[in-house]
Amino acid sequence: MDVYVARQPIFDKKQKVVSYEMLFRSNKVNCYNGIDGNEATCDVISNTFVSIGIEKLTGGKKAFINFTEELLLNEIPTMLPKEYLVIEILETVEPSKEMLNVCRKLKGLGYTIALDDFVFKPKFQSLLEIVDIIKVDFIQTKGLARKRIVEMLSKYNIKFLAEKVETIADFNEAYNYGYSYFQGYFFSKPEIISEHDIPINNYTNIKVLQMIHNNDFSLKVMEDIIKRDISISYKLLRLINSSYYGFKSEIHSIKQAIIILGLDEIKKWISLIMIKKTCSVKYSELLTRTIVRARLGELIAPFTNLNDLLQDVFLMELLSDLNVILNKPMGEILEDLAINQEIKKALNGENNDLGILHELLMSYQEGNWPKFEIFSQALDISGIDISELYIEALTWTNEFMV
Repeated sequence: MDVYVARQPIFDKKQKVVSYEMLFRSNKVNCYNGIDGNEATCDVISNTFVSIGIEKLTGGKKAFINFTEELLLNEIPTMLPKEYLVIEILETVEPSKEMLNVCRKLKGLGYTIALDDFVFKPKFQSLLEIVDIIKVDFIQTKGLARKRIVEMLSKYNIKFLAEKVETIADFNEAYNYGYSYFQGYFFSKPEIISEHDIPINNYTNIKVLQMIHNNDFSLKVMEDIIKRDISISYKLLRLINSSYYGFKSEIHSIKQAIIILGLDEIKKWISLIMIKKTCSVKYSELLTRTIVRARLGELIAPFTNLNDLLQDVFLMELLSDLNVILNKPMGEILEDLAINQEIKKALNGENNDLGILHELLMSYQEGNWPKFEIFSQALDISGIDISELYIEALTWTNEFMV
């Protein structure tokens, strides 16, 4: 799925960008569509800090984000790093005793706090002792009223931000009145940034893949992962007690199952389950073809000089269609996975030994016989009956998918 967020730069007196305001967008149309405020802010937070990334969006500069009364009272800002956040309190927020206590706590934790669309009212007096920045809307606030706000609040340790600065005259006026920061169409319209996102459940599955293929991975960590996921536990116990393995006595312990199968075999099965969980219904046929190819590669490898890379062959094919399933570039998916560099090279198009086997498997499945013959000769496997191995791979895959 695609995620969106708009950013509008905020400038200092030298017209240098010092931060950005992050704005909710649900598509490529550059306007706010009236979604619920809580939902909009949560969406902006998720897209800014998780899906796209604060470094990519602001280059390390702080992000102004609007917070509703409900989100502030629930102390949602504390979930975010203070180094990258300016908490923008909406003008609709009531400065209740509870709200003031929350703001004092946030201030004490080191967060920067701004008041949005400020118009002076006596009830905001207590907040003025806490906030760092006041934003003044230059469309709503006209003439000398823009100056009076700065003069009236000069005793407080507050900086002023002129927003909706539309003209050079607005900028010059704000500059001369003592405003420190400037934002508006005179400088830049909000810019929409979009990104292909991995839904959160898929993100978790990829994280598990990353963990189990880490070199420091242990049997204890594997046991903990399996026990945390009921579906994996159930599938593993079903698998090990199936006719495929044919053990005489029934196995009830996850730890026992891991020891019997061995860490490499368990990694293979967990990888299969994670990718199956990641795959939506519309990609079920693609997933089946991927698993058939992975098993076929595993069956062919012993006839080549790749026998030592048996686990890598299976994993390589299992990952080979993730770019389609997740709608993300392959290089981006592989970047954080702790897997053999040869797999990464092969899936990024390099003609190493694994890459040649991958091309052979693809060409066989696609029925591209001239191409298949070239790679078959390169791996020197012309003497084996691949059609028989393919049927075996199909049977194996059907059992797993059921």
